[in-house]
Amino acid sequence: MAKIHLTKRPSKEGLLVLAVVSAVACSAIAYLCPYIGRYGVREPKEEALTVRSVDSVAPNSRTVPRYGLFELTIDLTAHVSDPYDVRLDAVFISPSGREVVVGSFPSHGRWKVRFTPVEIGSYSYHLVADKGRGGVSTPLETFTCIESDRPGFIKISEYNGRYFVFDNGETFFPVGINKGWIFDVEGNRGDVYRGEGVGDGAHWDAERYFDEMSAHGINLVRVWMCSWHLDIESKKTGLGSYDEGEADRLDYLLRLCEKHNIRLMLVLLTFTDFSSIYGDKWTMDNPYCSANGGPCASPIDFFTDEEAKRYIKRRFGYIIDRWSYSPYIFSWELWNEVDLCRGVDEGHWLPWHEEMAEYIRQRDPYGHPITTSFCGDRIYPETYES
Repeated sequence: MAKIHLTKRPSKEGLLVLAVVSAVACSAIAYLCPYIGRYGVREPKEEALTVRSVDSVAPNSRTVPRYGLFELTIDLTAHVSDPYDVRLDAVFISPSGREVVVGSFPSHGRWKVRFTPVEIGSYSYHLVADKGRGGVSTPLETFTCIESDRPGFIKISEYNGRYFVFDNGETFFPVGINKGWIFDVEGNRGDVYRGEGVGDGAHWDAERYFDEMSAHGINLVRVWMCSWHLDIESKKTGLGSYDEGEADRLDYLLRLCEKHNIRLMLVLLTFTDFSSIYGDKWTMDNPYCSANGGPCASPIDFFTDEEAKRYIKRRFGYIIDRWSYSPYIFSWELWNEVDLCRGVDEGHWLPWHEEMAEYIRQRDPYGHPITTSFCGDRIYPETYES
């Protein structure tokens, strides 16, 4: 059973840090935790203008259920050759007057914005390129959010810090597993997200996994992003660009979560890509390694090198812009067993966790819980409190 430690971060935000010590299973009991803040601020934008014109903006609907997806599909003309350098935000004004800024992301030659309304009534929105730099801005548009039976995002109960609750006040009691990644039962990776190899023989596809989990009462699953699964940033893409096929797989995984009412504990990094415990994946596969053109001579450098930190923030920003909209994201887990990274100790990972957790808190407009995990039974309270 996983050991779950929830601690209060001693800061003015009073935000939750959910610390997972063991990465085996995901049953959780929360205690003594403050309310998770919902909205954050955005990082400063770069000086150079990145967008020449916004050519079209198409919403998926003009009427959206509360906690449903409002998505914009955008055509634009960019000043930059790398689509991931484009700085285009959507500014939403809620019925109560709250401003929420959400970043866009490139998708198969176009750009998208994903937003989840949490208030009933009329929302207004517009796009701003290179915000604060005098960039392009689009006219104000509106959509209507209507009531739904969706429970909303998960947070810690304001009345009893030992429990998770949805926005509507219903209790969420996690019963889950550490799936890690989707393999066929023979241990060989098949293209399971696209349904190949499905049948009564050796292969299970993702749909069947979720059918089985749902049938057995599981409502939380822990899944890794790593060099062999949901590998959005790799030697092939290079640092700062992302594999759209792998990103599409995570889109599909979240659709399965919604279909089967299962929440996703998403692991963003794992020690296996920063060690030689299961093969030298650091040297062979990791794009941050200098042997693969990255800025880091060793895994230690990943935690301290400023260029590496800029790139991992860019990656986290992309993840948040693309997937934070989903109430089916239970939490962001920064690391799977960070203490197993080669040569790394708390002196390296503690300041890194402090910096990255703060970045995510500022960037994520929905305030998902943030967690990390370690191998074995040792507890690192300062890391949990970061």
